[in-house]
Amino acid sequence: MTVRVNKSAFNIREKLSELERPIGVKGSELIRAETAQDARDLVSAGRKNLIINGDFKISQRGDYTSSAVTAGHDSYWLDRWMSLKNGTTSTVQRVTRTVNGISQYAARIECTVATTGASGIFGFSQRVELSSIPVGRTLTASAWVRTNHPYVGFRTNTFQGSGGDKGVKVTPDGNWHRIYWTFDSTGTTNSSVGGDILIVAYNNTSVSIAVGDYIEIAEVQLEVGKNATEFEHRSYGEELALCQRYFLKLGGESNIMGMGSGTTVNTTNGWAVIQFPVTMRIPPTAALLGGTGVTLSTGNVYPGSPTLGTQYAGTTGTMLTFNYVSPGYTGAGQGAVLYTQNGATDGLTFNAEL
Repeated sequence: MTVRVNKSAFNIREKLSELERPIGVKGSELIRAETAQDARDLVSAGRKNLIINGDFKISQRGDYTSSAVTAGHDSYWLDRWMSLKNGTTSTVQRVTRTVNGISQYAARIECTVATTGASGIFGFSQRVELSSIPVGRTLTASAWVRTNHPYVGFRTNTFQGSGGDKGVKVTPDGNWHRIYWTFDSTGTTNSSVGGDILIVAYNNTSVSIAVGDYIEIAEVQLEVGKNATEFEHRSYGEELALCQRYFLKLGGESNIMGMGSGTTVNTTNGWAVIQFPVTMRIPPTAALLGGTGVTLSTGNVYPGSPTLGTQYAGTTGTMLTFNYVSPGYTGAGQGAVLYTQNGATDGLTFNAEL
């Protein structure tokens, strides 16, 4: 049996011209990609931002929003972010700004006491854990920045053996500008020090900083590849968990919060075991947040104002000694619950920062 199939006539010249339609430079690169990983790198697909809290929504250490506070040098404030200021006095604050048409948080630093000549630096830094950095790969940093200082830009310190300033600085006109920097991560590594990504007023040397000079930054990103892609927005819960690997706060919420359980050791102190919600980078150092309302209670005794004694910390939990002046414990072996008292803004912090 013979089967005949008829197809309408078409213009072969038109069909051939369709093959010449422009697909752009990136489209050509995607077509030439030899592997799926090459294609993913070109479009920066998947979880890509090596900067944690790049949109500044996590702030376990304090408010920083209602008013500006004095900045420290190499001092943590918003989660994973350090303020930098040397040769000057400055303040930092988490502010709300409209950036690229979107109302969002930004970090601000402002000079309140000027430098003496060209002797200062101020800005922000995040120390990236070296195990997160793919050695031998090209990285691209990007951020929205506005400033009135002429020497603000990206810089790296101890970052896979490469350091120094990006040559081009932000236009100091007080408007928001998105800046980019592509650099190689090849070089030596140092397991005890992270790679620093900075946005600072610096010019490969100290600079003059006047009262009222400021820097504001938003949507900071560091990703593998040669392209600066759109900022990766992660959920609040995911970003908080990433931050808690380095710093964890329990309590400080003005209500009753259970933190762990334990037992009395004698009439004045007891042990408590605390499990962390995430695996921390290293066994952390514990500290009291206030402390007046931190209670290791046996159910009929509710002591306050402890001091911390011996700490046995791991990366997933810790055992702490709580010492009280006159708790009223009757002796060793009484079961106890560790919690913050109602209305107290006290608690515990655990620090595993780089």
